[in-house]
Amino acid sequence: MSSKTTTPKAASSSLEEVENTVSRLSGLMGVLAVMILSTPQGEIIQSSFTNQVEQAKILLKVDHYCASLFVEEEVTFIRIRTQQHELLIAPNKEYLLVVLHNPLISTTIENAI
Repeated sequence: MSSKTTTPKAASSSLEEVENTVSRLSGLMGVLAVMILSTPQGEIIQSSFTNQVEQAKILLKVDHYCASLFVEEEVTFIRIRTQQHELLIAPNKEYLLVVLHNPLISTTIENAI
């Protein structure tokens, strides 16, 4: 996994909690990358994704699209799976947590999120 990037202007008082979450998730087998975005602005708080700015824009679109599909419900988890990878997205009012995962290596990541 590549090095972490932190954007100071997006940092908040809960930055330590964010860093602990990223550290915990990054240590799990099969985790390839982790990104945390502020919502709704989409500022990258922390990321180990390559092409992170472009990826952040796409991920926000996915989040907004899913929210528009379920207007009367709060979307709490989005999973997109291919044969080799899985994208796990956990949105909330302040952050969008995204994990790129290889499900063939480990299947226990949901318990960590």
